[in-house]
Amino acid sequence: MTVQESSKRDTVLLADDSLPGLLTVKAMLTKLGYQVSTVANGGEALQLASQQAFDIILLDEHMPVLRGSEVVRQIRQTRGPNASTRVVALSGEVSASALSEMRESGFDDCIEKPVTASQLENLMRGDTGELASPTYSSALEQLYVDLGEESASRLLGLFVQELAQLRDRLLTARDRGDETEILAVAHILKNSAAMYGAASLAELALRINDEGARGDVSQAAPLIELCNKAAEAAQTRLLPKEESDHE
Repeated sequence: MTVQESSKRDTVLLADDSLPGLLTVKAMLTKLGYQVSTVANGGEALQLASQQAFDIILLDEHMPVLRGSEVVRQIRQTRGPNASTRVVALSGEVSASALSEMRESGFDDCIEKPVTASQLENLMRGDTGELASPTYSSALEQLYVDLGEESASRLLGLFVQELAQLRDRLLTARDRGDETEILAVAHILKNSAAMYGAASLAELALRINDEGARGDVSQAAPLIELCNKAAEAAQTRLLPKEESDHE
């Protein structure tokens, strides 16, 4: 029985710190027939999960306040309403070691970003054998296929707005030498850029993340200005047509 044929709308708790990413996945799930509650950080996810039972919980792994792994660990350790609920990680990091750590924390599955509607549909049906993500170059085209032109264009506009904010945060963090903030911004840039087909930006942000994982963000300094320029180029290229016509 498909989701649409069910008389009950399954409930989903969705947590992600990128607003465009959060709203995109919510739109896909809503279109598939699910009732979705959203939060923007790990602390909010844990609080809501302690108060309300869900049929499934989807958590971004790298979130402010609490990482997804810590949220699911605490959910499993309590006798709350979601102690045995299926919990799935949304992550752009799917190395063998990362997957092992997420499993050990209590995740049941992991879905790789950028997320597509077919990925989510397979996931919800319990088919975890076909959760591969699209390539960066085809991600934006797939988004329009999944959500339609109106919804995809609106979400793309939000992503362009987010890029301006993230560029400011990245350069400010660089000037202050705030390595934690640099990595936090690079993580959001990597995942959001991948979802919206900004391939060069996604690759640069991934390299910054990789340098941070090696324990020396200072080695990523030359990449930050390149990342800023790639974000600026993506803003210009992806700007919705009705906005670009007024420039």
